[in-house]
Amino acid sequence: MLSPMEKSNFYPDLIIFICNAEQACRLLTLSIFIDGVMPKIKIGGPTCRVSIIYPMIANEVNISFYDYTARRLCNVPNDKLLVSIPYKRIPTIIRNIDRCSGGGSKDKISP
Repeated sequence: MLSPMEKSNFYPDLIIFICNAEQACRLLTLSIFIDGVMPKIKIGGPTCRVSIIYPMIANEVNISFYDYTARRLCNVPNDKLLVSIPYKRIPTIIRNIDRCSGGGSKDKISP
């Protein structure tokens, strides 16, 4: 079943974020903050496979640019993509928002 999070009455297996590239980068940074292990991202193929099926079966964070047909049929804005995160990873991401530069910690960039 697909539904907006605020309307869900159960914990989902997967959360799909519709976001821009900067937001996707932040989500990816937060998802690897604890162990630094990059997910095995698969971006090619139908939107349903790379945004729902693959992340659920592989238990991996994934990024999808949508497939071209889905973009056209659904009038997806040019700046939107999908980030799929297995729900069991969300509590760790939330706990680290204030500790990670992808979240709210202050970036320290040398001049």
